Amino acid sequence: MASSQPTNVASIRRLRILALILAVSNLLLGGFSAYLLQSTDKAYSELIDRMLPVLNQVRSTGRNAASAYLDVIASLVTVDPVKCAVDLNWAKKSLEDGRLAREAVLTSEFLKGDPALSAELEENGVAYETAMKALFPRVTAENTTDRERDTLEQLQAIYEKYHDTIARTISAIEKQTEATSDQYTRQTKSRSIFVIGFGSWPLGIIAGIMALAIVVILGMAVAYYRAGAGDGP
Repeated sequence: MASSQPTNVASIRRLRILALILAVSNLLLGGFSAYLLQSTDKAYSELIDRMLPVLNQVRSTGRNAASAYLDVIASLVTVDPVKCAVDLNWAKKSLEDGRLAREAVLTSEFLKGDPALSAELEENGVAYETAMKALFPRVTAENTTDRERDTLEQLQAIYEKYHDTIARTISAIEKQTEATSDQYTRQTKSRSIFVIGFGSWPLGIIAGIMALAIVVILGMAVAYYRAGAGDGP
């Protein structure tokens, strides 16, 4: 009776140690999981914060380019001097706003990895602005689109080329953002696998103990069978 008491005390001590290990393990796992969620959320938030302003600026560049083109056409179509002046001023303002938006895009990190596209965007933007500014002095209520037909056809070709570059810039930014997002997803997946593996270590120990017990039982059964066979006639 007395000899079993130290055994029980030792067993209780082992259980307490195991419970402490489990508690520490859960605390570490919870802390790492919280860090993982926080770092993932921060990474995605920073990506969105970097991408959205640039994407809006590129779209603003396209909108202003289109507005300037439509306003200069409207100023040539009308015979009202006041409306002509108003449309022309809107065209000039849209052209300037587009230039500022384009310059902001060109200084962003998204185009640093594609210098060819960056140079094309700047070149086509400057060409469009140059063509527009060359037309501005001739925009009057007395002038007409028929008189400026050749100029407008050239301007349309320049505008379409510029518009195509803007569209490809938007696509490039979206693809780069998607690639970065996929990279974050892969990192999160690998970390999640580690968390799951780390959190399941008690099950691994239990499985190991069960496997060891099965091996021992099988060994005893084989030994018993052999011993029984040896005692035969």
